[in-house]
Amino acid sequence: MAREQRQWFALAWLVVAAIAPIVAFSAGVAWVLLDRQKTAVEEELSATSRALLVAVDRELASELAVMEVIATDQSLDNDDLAGFGERARRVMAKHPSWLDVVLVDPHSYLIVAGALGRPAPAPTTSSPPSIDKVMATGKPVIVGAFAKGKIIERPMILLMAPVIRNGEIRYVMTVVLNQIVISSIFAEQNLPPNWTASAIDSDLRIAGRSRNPEQYVGRPATPLLSQRIAAAETGMFQGRTQEGDRVYTVFSRSPLTGWTMAMGIPADEVEGPIRRTVTGVVAAGTALVALALVLAGFFARVIIARRRAYEEAQEKGARQLAHEADRYQFLLKTASDGIHVLDDQGNLIEASDSFLRMLGYARGQISGLNVRDWDALHPPEEFAARLADHLARSSIFETKHRRADGSIFDVEVLCHGVKLDGRDYIYGSSRDITERKMAEKSIVQSKEQAEMASRSKTEILANMSHELRTPLNAVIGYSEALLTGMFGKAPTSKFEEYINDIHGAGQHLLRIINDILDVSAIDAGKIELYEESVSVGDIVETSIRLIAPRAEKAQVVLSDEVPQDLPPLRADARRLKQIVLNLLSNAVKFTPMGGAVKISARVARAGEMEIVVADTGIGMDQAGIAKALSMFGQVESGLARSQEGSGLGLPLTKGLVELHGGTLDIASEKGTGTTVTVAFPALRIEAA
Repeated sequence: MAREQRQWFALAWLVVAAIAPIVAFSAGVAWVLLDRQKTAVEEELSATSRALLVAVDRELASELAVMEVIATDQSLDNDDLAGFGERARRVMAKHPSWLDVVLVDPHSYLIVAGALGRPAPAPTTSSPPSIDKVMATGKPVIVGAFAKGKIIERPMILLMAPVIRNGEIRYVMTVVLNQIVISSIFAEQNLPPNWTASAIDSDLRIAGRSRNPEQYVGRPATPLLSQRIAAAETGMFQGRTQEGDRVYTVFSRSPLTGWTMAMGIPADEVEGPIRRTVTGVVAAGTALVALALVLAGFFARVIIARRRAYEEAQEKGARQLAHEADRYQFLLKTASDGIHVLDDQGNLIEASDSFLRMLGYARGQISGLNVRDWDALHPPEEFAARLADHLARSSIFETKHRRADGSIFDVEVLCHGVKLDGRDYIYGSSRDITERKMAEKSIVQSKEQAEMASRSKTEILANMSHELRTPLNAVIGYSEALLTGMFGKAPTSKFEEYINDIHGAGQHLLRIINDILDVSAIDAGKIELYEESVSVGDIVETSIRLIAPRAEKAQVVLSDEVPQDLPPLRADARRLKQIVLNLLSNAVKFTPMGGAVKISARVARAGEMEIVVADTGIGMDQAGIAKALSMFGQVESGLARSQEGSGLGLPLTKGLVELHGGTLDIASEKGTGTTVTVAFPALRIEAA
């Protein structure tokens, strides 16, 4: 009996000794499987996060490229803010995600123009530090996300780019993007509904979100996510979403924009398989030990059962690996851009179907391909240096690719270096930009044609005006001779009236021709200012003496409120007098009998000199103001049509003011009157 007990005891220990390595081995396998499962989840999230990050980078880079084209618009050469606003509105019509385009004075931070109109009074921009950064670097800046702005009260993303003229930054252009442009990128990825993708800007604010974007865009990221982003460029951790859900989060920071893409998957999806696997291992181990101690006779059956469990675990791991491989291949097959992976020698390791279609190769032909086979722009001796540069830093650049048939086309390439298993690789994404290049070429050609047409128009107007002046001077001269009786007294009073009409019509036509020549010269940039120290009071006094007879005839009260102690102005005296005469003439013309016209001047608080002409005339609405400032535009009214006019007075006046570096502003209301303010910059004011 004792021997039998010893045998059972020895058998039990033998079974335990036989099973123990199996149990230990199973635990090790479970640990490996758990580790692989966690790594697979991390790689899956990282791949999705990087794909989203590349898409966001490309979208923002595309928007900045459009901004740089707008910044070269001809309207900004002459500070034509209204023209810029019109151009901006046309661009916004083609970019539904653009909420507004504004110009900001980089010195005062005031918004001076915009596609939605210039606010009055002009507000300051909400991001002065970003303005300073653009001024310091001379390059576009991605400002970040805001819950709402001063003008547009909705979630938005701000992009800024310098407007450079003559080597200096004259304005900073700001584009207000609807945050939905980020959310739409998330939607294109078909993420599971319980996954949370978030784009975090460089100020750690949420710029886009796949879940509840309207609630959280513009708000700070969670404190834990903010800490992890500040500490590293990539990583994975366990935390909570804005809604308080427990998730595993993987994040990657873009070296191009400084933004971070965070991807969160519910913790239950990650931990559930892990808990089930651990529970199964513990239960199986316990059962094996119990069976080994109690049922030694079933030793073989237990071993078989454990072997079967091991094989099932291996099969499960293989299925998971195959699933990940299938997902990776799916991404390569469905990507719209040409994704490709190179080693550090430029050899093609992997490529998406779109990249192969772009180059005209079949998948079976990619073996042995090198970047030298399709890069058609750079000489072979430069490739080693360029590959080293791409491994060191991310970059976006334009180049030319060569297809398998030898044809060349333009592409935009985004690439950056990655390290996998201790080896260096280059991740690249190519986009065919042939259509964009054709559009840019068309814009340049259209600009050249417009400039040629403008020059032709100016030459035609100048030649035509010169040809008209010669006979017109003869008409004016002979009519003056007849009026003065040089050839004898007029035979009848009617004859004298006709001669007077001829003389007046000739003078009026000569003034129109002179205005046309001046407007054409301003448009061509050929007017020269003969600057001197000018007394504004004297100019106003002389102009009033010339306009007074017309005002008396129209029974309009004309008053001069220019102070005597006004400092001198550095200006062209003849052009300044022309400005004042045009404004006074218009005011008298559009003021009915019994009305009043007042002219005043002052040095404003900002330091500029203002000349203000105010009347109690018929006034205009916004459409009337725009028409009055256009070439040959005349306000439709019986009072206006009863007076002579060419519709060139205000455009000519505005052009002369801008030649002096000043501005012309019109405030008017129908039935109340009009106030025109001409402001000359402070640098033109001389010491008294």
